[in-house]
Amino acid sequence: MERLLRMLGTFDKKETRLFDQFVRSPFFNQHLDTIALWEKIRPYLVLSPPSTPQPETIWEALFPNQSFVPQKLYELCYYLRRLLKAFFVQMETQS
Repeated sequence: MERLLRMLGTFDKKETRLFDQFVRSPFFNQHLDTIALWEKIRPYLVLSPPSTPQPETIWEALFPNQSFVPQKLYELCYYLRRLLKAFFVQMETQS
């Protein structure tokens, strides 16, 4: 998750807004848990300096009253990183 937050932390406000639209677009992403993960980590990006939340904290926000499953959180981060790469490609093709 730390690597993901470092990459997202490089975005300015406009890029963050565009990535938010990209993540929520049903054309590019239909995985609701990935959208929820993005919603939970986005506030950490605006902190100065950006902070990295504990994985358990994010898990509890996403799945209250469920036992922490590191593999599932890893998979959600993987899906969000994959969206991030697709976003970079999309932005490059629009330039």
